[in-house]
Parts: sequence; C-alpha cells; structure tokens
Amino acid sequence: MTDAEILSCINELPTDYKLIKDRFDDFYDYRIAINDGTLLVTLGGTVGAMWPPSSDWLRDFEFWKNHKNMEVGFYAEAKTIIDDIRMILSMVTAKKMILSGFSKGGAHAAIIHDTFRSVIDVYSVTAGAPRALSDISKDFADSFKTSFIRYHFITDLVPHLPFFIIGYRHIGKSRGLGWHNPSNAHNLDSYLNRIK
Repeated sequence: MTDAEILSCINELPTDYKLIKDRFDDFYDYRIAINDGTLLVTLGGTVGAMWPPSSDWLRDFEFWKNHKNMEVGFYAEAKTIIDDIRMILSMVTAKKMILSGFSKGGAHAAIIHDTFRSVIDVYSVTAGAPRALSDISKDFADSFKTSFIRYHFITDLVPHLPFFIIGYRHIGKSRGLGWHNPSNAHNLDSYLNRIK
C-alpha cells in the first residue's frame, strides 16, 4: 500500500481486511483489522478529555511542561488501544502491523509504534499529528526514519503542539507538504488530496 492508501484507511477499511475491533466515541476513534498476517490499526482524531481543561495559555503551558514521559494525556488514551492490540496479538498470527493516524490518532500511532517495534515489524503513516513523545533524544527520534512517516502542512497548527521548547519531539521521517489554506489545513481530506 502507498502512504495515501494507508491514510485513507482511516475513512474506509480495504475490503480484504477483516475487522476485529471498532471503537468510536467521545474519546476514541480506532479500528483494528487483519489480512494475511498484517494487522492494520487506523487511528482517527477524536479529541477527548486528554487536553488541559483550561483556556489559559500559561496554565496549559505548565500542564504540558510537567507532563513527562507520556504518563498522562496521549499515553493515558493510547494505553487502552495498546491493551487491545496486545490482546489481539495473543489471539492471531501477525507478522506486520501498519498504523495509520490523523491528528491525535497520529500521536497515538507514535506511542503504539514505539511500544511494539521490538515485538513486531511496524510501519506507520500519520498526517497532522501533534508531538507525542517527551524527553527523548534526537538520535532516538531519528531511529524511526525508515518505519514512521509523518506528513504535515506548515499552516496546520496541530503538528506544532505541544511545544518543542518544553521537551516534546516528533519521531520518524518528516514529509512537509508546504502551505495550505489555514482554514482547512487540519483536515484529513486536505492531506489525502495533497499526498496522492
């Protein structure tokens, strides 16, 4: 599958994949499917309670600054997905896992990728994803360059958050898509149209 095909799985699973788990609610938007030993995990961008409950930028800055090693926020939600994947991997034979994530789903993909990369061959494609990992070295972040592809528009605000200055980094290979109208830069269809 191409990167665009992998990302489009968020909207619609390929017909040759068998759906194993489907969860969509106020906090989660993910599906897990399998085909011929390949586990496909699609992660949408539903925003739930993980965000700081404040409209005060200074308070939000302090929240993210004190949020170390993913113990709250992105990791708290990704843990549920990780538990589901572990359970499914104990029941099926899979040689490879493909992660497809948009927005917050891309942050979850980074955490899930890091969690399973020593267990199974993992390939990830994300679009419009925020930074998800804190207190990591540049070498560690770069170690994902061949297996984790991250698309982003310059005008999409989400990939710039949480702020680099407080210790958050992206992982993998960055594929900048240049400028896009800011009013719809953070939109999966906008990314899919540019990547194709």
